[in-house]
Amino acid sequence: MANHSDILIVGAGILGLSHAYAAARRGLRVKVFERSATPLGASVRNFGQALVTGQPPGIMLDLARDSRSIWAHWAQHAGFELKRNGSFLFARTEAEEQLFEAFCNGRAQTHGYRAELLRGPALHALYDGRFSHHRAALHGLDDQQVYSREALPC
Repeated sequence: MANHSDILIVGAGILGLSHAYAAARRGLRVKVFERSATPLGASVRNFGQALVTGQPPGIMLDLARDSRSIWAHWAQHAGFELKRNGSFLFARTEAEEQLFEAFCNGRAQTHGYRAELLRGPALHALYDGRFSHHRAALHGLDDQQVYSREALPC
């Protein structure tokens, strides 16, 4: 029984490691199998944005909010950088700007999304004016970023 495992995880990407972590927290003995020494797959190609703002109300929003503290825990204990500076979506057209405004005045308030709409001087001051040609920016304040090539090995 020395080699007994309660659960085997195939793949040390973000989903595999997340499942392994959740199982270990429940007291299960976990083994993770990965085919390469360096992260290569979808977790490297597609991962890095830990978004709260982009999640629909309900279970996905709740999980995204809960994941903020999990990421903070792992960044501190594993030693990788977690950027908690939010995310920006830029409106180029009037219709996109109206959509952002509707989100801020509706869903954001109803469901407690921490987001702000930047226009005028606030938009022009963003990144030394690099986005001044846009109409507005939606700043998702709870969104985080990690560099997956750094975070996964840690």
